[in-house]
Parts: sequence; C-alpha cells; structure tokens
Amino acid sequence: MPYSIRYDSVTNIIWSAIEGTSDLKEARTLSLQTRKLADQYQYNHFLVDLRQATFRTSLSAGFTYTVNLAKRGYERTDRMAIVYAPEEAARFHLMETAAQNRGWSYRAFEDLAEALAWLQEN
Repeated sequence: MPYSIRYDSVTNIIWSAIEGTSDLKEARTLSLQTRKLADQYQYNHFLVDLRQATFRTSLSAGFTYTVNLAKRGYERTDRMAIVYAPEEAARFHLMETAAQNRGWSYRAFEDLAEALAWLQEN
C-alpha cells in the first residue's frame, strides 16, 4: 500500500493519500502517522484521498474503524474530509453517518474540490 502524508502550509490542511489495496491495519498506521504530523503543525483539518485505493475490509469493519477515531488520537474538534472513488460510495457514506452520529466533523466526498471547500469553511 503506497501512501503519502504532507502538510500544506497554504491551506493548513494535512493531506494523506492511499493507492492500491489496503486493509485496516495499514489504514490505522497511516491514521496514526497523520495524527502525529497534525500534532507537529498544530492543525486539525484533514483530507484523506482514497480515490486510488481499494479495501480488503467489510462494511462493519469500516464502521468500527470510523467510530474509534479517538483511540488514534483524533478529537471531535478535528475536521476530516474523505475523498473516495465512485464505486466506494456506499462504504464511505455509511462511515460518514456513523462518525457524524457520534459527534465527529467527518464528511465523505466524491469530488476533491467540494472536500477542500468544506474543510476551508469557517
């Protein structure tokens, strides 16, 4: 699973991306490293680009992953935008609903520009 993480000083967003096939263990590793970078720069807006990723996980595993964000150091004041491939819409809308029902500022988008616009609101 090739992945990247970077801080964008223009938008003050922590960007991460996964390409290829991934499982929850790899996603957790990326999540922890992303949180560490955010703590370094003291920013809490995240864009996760998953348009080039496929997942070896069930919908219920994705649900569990999402509702346990606090275990990886995330806070409910964080804003998280997930950008997904069209064929993954059901998975990420379920995760979005689960996260929002638990008080997370978490949105799933098919369009990168919409995700960026939402992250830069307020």
